[in-house]
Formats: sequence, C-alpha cells, structure tokens
Amino acid sequence: MKHTDSSVLWRPIQGMSRSQVVSTLRESGIYIDLGHHPGKDRLPREAAISRSLTIVSRRGSGAFYGDVPIPWEHKVSPGRDEVCNVSRMIPRLIENLQAEVGKQDLYRAAIEGERRQFNLEVEDVFVNRHWGKDALDYGMP
Repeated sequence: MKHTDSSVLWRPIQGMSRSQVVSTLRESGIYIDLGHHPGKDRLPREAAISRSLTIVSRRGSGAFYGDVPIPWEHKVSPGRDEVCNVSRMIPRLIENLQAEVGKQDLYRAAIEGERRQFNLEVEDVFVNRHWGKDALDYGMP
C-alpha cells in the first residue's frame, strides 16, 4: 500500500461476513491476491464474477492458465519485487479499467459454465457410461 499513490483506497478482505465480502468485491475496481494459490481459489473467482479486475501472483494454480484463465499481464511474477511490480501496474489498470476487466470475460464465462460442465460430466459417466472425456470435449471455454 505504501508503494501506491495515496488516492488508491485499500480494503483488506479479512474479518468480514460473506455479505460484506460480496459487497466489497462488487464495489472494488481491482482485486489483488498475491497468495500461493494451492488450487482454484475462491476469492479470485468471486472477484472476477463481481466484475472486479482480478490480479494474482504466478504461484501454484495462479501460474496455470487452465485454473486461472486470465491474461498473463494480469499475473505478477513472484519474488522480491512482486509488491513493487504490482504497485506499478495499478495506475495503468485504473486508467483503462473497463477494457482490462473485459480481458477477463473468458475467465467469467469459464466460472459460470462450471456447473453445467460438471452436470454433463456426471451424466456422461454415471448415466451414459462414457469414460475418458476431458473438459475440452464438452466445448467449455
């Protein structure tokens, strides 16, 4: 926070109820998560669905496009300069916020299509007894 312009308002998401988290994400322009991303993390996904620009570190699933399908430019390389690098990104992202959010439309579409994909996969295995299909076989983004 000390590396950004004082006009940037920071709201740490901690100690909040679910409704407060949802409200904060809907009101935020940018969501930044520099964590370790051990799997498909919930908060980056919720932020994207809330139309908050999602920025993650390139750690764990954050480095894997299949798990977090956002542009590489919205991912920050981990390391000593990680915080400084993300703070330098913020002015450009704010200046072009709607265009940057639009670059994550495929991420939102993938998240929104997961329930449908899951249902299709379950039906294929347990009803149709088809084995060995992959998500791409269902035409999902």
